[in-house]
Amino acid sequence: MAALVLSVTGFIPQVTTVRIAVGGDWLESWNGQTLTDGTLRRSDVLSRLTTDYTICLARSGKLVRVTRTAMGYGAVTLRQRLLALMAGPSTGEGLAGIEATLPSWLKSGDVLGITRDGDTLVINLSEAFASGIRTFGNEQLLCYSLVTTLLDATGLRRVAFLFDGKAVDTLAGTIWWGGTFLAAPSMLEE
Repeated sequence: MAALVLSVTGFIPQVTTVRIAVGGDWLESWNGQTLTDGTLRRSDVLSRLTTDYTICLARSGKLVRVTRTAMGYGAVTLRQRLLALMAGPSTGEGLAGIEATLPSWLKSGDVLGITRDGDTLVINLSEAFASGIRTFGNEQLLCYSLVTTLLDATGLRRVAFLFDGKAVDTLAGTIWWGGTFLAAPSMLEE
């Protein structure tokens, strides 16, 4: 129903509402909502549409894919996925032993840019983000939670990281950040 309303009101000029008959009877309510004048508007259905996507958090030293739900319709941006990683696990996920892979104090502004170079996604992160990597904990889980989340979303093969626009070799001493990263399926929980 939502897709129908969005299509009709989005592609036919001057049409802002839709009235629907089911089996010869006019629809008076939809999804528990009484319809004003028996019509549906874009605003009535937008809040009912959601998009599910995955991010990678950690449990017992392994990465685990968890599902998030975005309100509205359309693609979930890479920035939204990174913000979801920064937010960490939900309360229920935390009770199930799922842990954050990034410091929660990171903000949207710490993602300076996202671009594509051939089959490589290039992410430019702030110095504050680099500082978070240096101090947060398991650098390898942190790195590959980013890599897996981003590669899952794009279908690209590699991820490269810049910090304040520059390639750096090391941050916490266990990962060489100056190259590109491929998927690492062995890091995922089975």
